[in-house]
Amino acid sequence: MFDTHAVARSLTDAGLEPEQARAVTDAVRQAAEHGDHVTPDRLDAGVAEVMAAIAASETRTVRWIVATGGAVVVAMRLFAWLVKRRAPAAPAAVSRRHGVTGSRSSASRAVTMGIPST
Repeated sequence: MFDTHAVARSLTDAGLEPEQARAVTDAVRQAAEHGDHVTPDRLDAGVAEVMAAIAASETRTVRWIVATGGAVVVAMRLFAWLVKRRAPAAPAAVSRRHGVTGSRSSASRAVTMGIPST
């Protein structure tokens, strides 16, 4: 606690009217006695609570990013599989005419087409 009379006297000595000094002193006294002031323990508890909320938010954000990235990868692979499955194979004559070469050798193409190899 503090000495309200000494505070009021200091305020009147500084130039405040005695009524104003009493009002300021009463307001400060009430705030000190009944106010919701922060103690070091309450400050530490509040900081810990905020840090826990931030950590939980970061965890949720990382989970969301990983899940979204995984979904994108799965969607891309599915799309590539569908495109590959639906793409018609180019006829052999067209492939040769346009210079497209396959991964198979000419001997394996001959066996596939039913031509005996020599």
